[in-house]
Amino acid sequence: MNPLNKSEEIYSFPCSKRNWYSRDTIAAIATPPGKGGIGIIRISGNSALALSKSIFRKNTRSKIASSQIQSHHLYYGKIVDPENEEEIDEVMLCPMIGPKSYTREDVVEIQSHSGSAVLGKILNIILKQGVRIADPGEFTKRAFLNGRIDLTQAEAVIDIINAENEIARKIATRQLSGGLKDQLVQIKSKMMESLSEIEAEIDFSEEQEASFIKADAWQRDILSSLNKLEESAALGQIYKDGILLVLVGKPNVGKSSLMNRLLNQDRAIVTPFPGTTRDHIEEGFEIEGIRVRLIDTAGIHKSQNPIEILGIQKTKEIIQKATLVLFMCDMSNQISKEDEDIFKIIHDKMKIIVFNKKDLVDENHIQPIPLNWEKETKIKISALQNDGIHELKKVVVKQVLENKRFGQENILISNLRQKRNIQEASRAIKNAIECHENKAPLEIVAIEFKEAAQQINNALGVEISDDILDQIFNNFCIGK
Repeated sequence: MNPLNKSEEIYSFPCSKRNWYSRDTIAAIATPPGKGGIGIIRISGNSALALSKSIFRKNTRSKIASSQIQSHHLYYGKIVDPENEEEIDEVMLCPMIGPKSYTREDVVEIQSHSGSAVLGKILNIILKQGVRIADPGEFTKRAFLNGRIDLTQAEAVIDIINAENEIARKIATRQLSGGLKDQLVQIKSKMMESLSEIEAEIDFSEEQEASFIKADAWQRDILSSLNKLEESAALGQIYKDGILLVLVGKPNVGKSSLMNRLLNQDRAIVTPFPGTTRDHIEEGFEIEGIRVRLIDTAGIHKSQNPIEILGIQKTKEIIQKATLVLFMCDMSNQISKEDEDIFKIIHDKMKIIVFNKKDLVDENHIQPIPLNWEKETKIKISALQNDGIHELKKVVVKQVLENKRFGQENILISNLRQKRNIQEASRAIKNAIECHENKAPLEIVAIEFKEAAQQINNALGVEISDDILDQIFNNFCIGK
């Protein structure tokens, strides 16, 4: 279960806790709670091998000798309590001698039956031997601190665990194999090359007729690469977390009926009376492997009812968070002022205008619409007769994935921390280009390049603070 690196390059990540980690041995149950065939306990640290020998017995009830232990081999036997030699369970024991292990430390994994009583007993025996329980994500944290992986790969581990669809899994797997790290290292290399040219120009410009600086490469080779990564974050986030799809419209246009059709179940109450939905309803489903969070909102209209007013206000708040808005209108009626007012509320959102109730009009009916609606994506459906729903789902995916707001190349950025680092690096390079074009002192240009390089270091986890590391790894499960 170790990430596969393309190289065995060891990174140095200065951290005040590093020496403390090298002395400490940790253990945790690595499999989720519940009944199943196998449960795994993971141990990592200097005393992992000695500890396993003290509690593991072969069928002959003899301890396993050091000379018999081979890394990455499975050994069958039993776990016993060394205090009284009580047999606890039949197990398979797998030692992995550092640095060829997940953490680059000595690691031992014990595969027992998965009952909570069995796993709890074995873990307690281990802890009595001077081992402490691992913090959330501490095994992966050690892999990072020991140079096994960089921070982008460490964050990919939790993304793989949390992946809810095949696309999200592929993105996380690509990042775990070093896709983002490789791009960032390449960008930083170009930054440092440009920085060396700038510093050479500062030191020797009076002695040379030709300039050392190749400023045209800053935009082409550095800023454009950063921009592509930054653009990929939006689409990467959609693949990871899904589409927030919000149904809006005035009362009685069929929002709840459409929700039921999209979910293929009667989730929302449908009546002929307007204003049935006074609060939002949220459910999840998938379209072409992409998770969708669907929210049916209260109809937007003028009202004196305090409950409806609260519901409408909540609808407006949800709209601002939406990835895509389905703006529903009634084809059997003319576009009203209420419809136009709703369009004004969602004018800056990515949207699809859904004309519902096509079953109530002639097949050749053309719906008159305001001029400022013309450029929007439009589709006709009948939620009542389940007509056009399949086509609508296709349009939803196409609208999101092909939207120019979302970059299509190198879908690698997986979280807000990485995105902010890339944005700050991009901002610094833009400042450097602007300063150079405005004939600012080259010392200022060099400062901006150094800031950009530092932001790339932050994304990779080089010289990152303990507080940020703790914040990242606290989101992991214990045992990973």
